Amino acid sequence: MSVTTATTSNLRGKKTRSLASAAIAGLSNPAGLTTTGTVSTSTFTYAGSTYYAYTFTSGTGTLAIPAGSNIAAEVLVIGGGGGGGGARGGAGGGAGGLIASKVTLLASTTYTAIIGPGGGSLTNGTNTTFSAPHGFTLNGIGGGSGGAYGSGNAGNGGCGGGVGGNGPPYTPGTATAGLGFAGGTITGAPAAGTGGGGNGAVGASITAGSNGAAGGAGVTWIDGVTRGGGGGGGSESGTGAAGGSGGGGAGGTAAPGTAGTVNTGGGGGGSADNATGGATGGSGVVIVAIPYGGA
Repeated sequence: MSVTTATTSNLRGKKTRSLASAAIAGLSNPAGLTTTGTVSTSTFTYAGSTYYAYTFTSGTGTLAIPAGSNIAAEVLVIGGGGGGGGARGGAGGGAGGLIASKVTLLASTTYTAIIGPGGGSLTNGTNTTFSAPHGFTLNGIGGGSGGAYGSGNAGNGGCGGGVGGNGPPYTPGTATAGLGFAGGTITGAPAAGTGGGGNGAVGASITAGSNGAAGGAGVTWIDGVTRGGGGGGGSESGTGAAGGSGGGGAGGTAAPGTAGTVNTGGGGGGSADNATGGATGGSGVVIVAIPYGGA
């Protein structure tokens, strides 16, 4: 069976549409597909249609499509968020890369979801993938780590990490094209950390002062949940910044930052504590949402 894949991108992350030559069908009752691994099920309504969602939250899981017709689905893949920068003035980690796709799930095919964990202090998040044996793969790249105080060290990834404080104008972490946004920059030599990039916006930058800068905003998928916020920058004798909407961890104020929210790919917050590393990024997620009665 031939499969053609075309890709586009916008502020909601990369969108991929796969079109197969065989018939595409919704399901009158999409419950009961065979799964393995850590997976939950739920329903939601979007644009007048009801969807049955399979959500894979950790480790490796599978979804088996039975023989018969192919199935139309909406799929969300988010990589693990990057960890925040350590010591005081640590930067926020970047969110995991986000892919929102219309996918044709092929009959008699088993799809595999591998969920990437968030990165620890100064460590990029791990990729999340959704794939099948015929060569189909969606790869949500892990977020870049936030830079450390006095050394930069911003990581590149799905979204880029922010720049650590107290140093020259280090280069923020860059994002993967179509998957998210870069971390914030520093102008001059403020001592606080900048925000990690989110799936919907660049991390906030700093021009002066000792307060951290906010993480970039996440985006809202068709289930109404916002995910993929960048981590906030930690302070240096000031105030830590908020994480981006959608699970970004807050930067620390005279304390460690907070972790990114699990299964959002949110970046970890930067630290404001000399003795503590940056906070861990949130783990990634795969959601396969199947419309009732066709799409």
